[in-house]
Amino acid sequence: MINKKYFKMNVTDVFYLQGNHTVFVGVVEQLEKFITKCEAQILLNNVVYATIIIAGEWMTERSPSNNKRAISTVESIDISQEIITQKKCTIQAFL
Repeated sequence: MINKKYFKMNVTDVFYLQGNHTVFVGVVEQLEKFITKCEAQILLNNVVYATIIIAGEWMTERSPSNNKRAISTVESIDISQEIITQKKCTIQAFL
C-alpha cells in the first residue's frame, strides 16, 4: 500500500488569471510539503461541489503571521468570491 499525504485547504480567496488559471488561496491543514499535481475535491458547506485537477502550488511567502498558501487549476470552475465568502469552502486531496 502506498502511503499518501492528505491535505485540506480552508479557502479564503479565489482569483481568475489569464491563461485559464484559477488560483485558490487559503490555510492548509495537515501538510507542510509543497503541493504537487493531484486530483482534488472542492467542498461547499462540506458537500462535494466539484472534482478538479490541481496544477500545483504557487510560491507564496509564508511566515508565522501569514500562513496562507495558493494552489491553481486550469480547469473551468464556476465559483465566485461571493460563494467563497458565504459558504465554508474547502479543497481536499491525497498527494
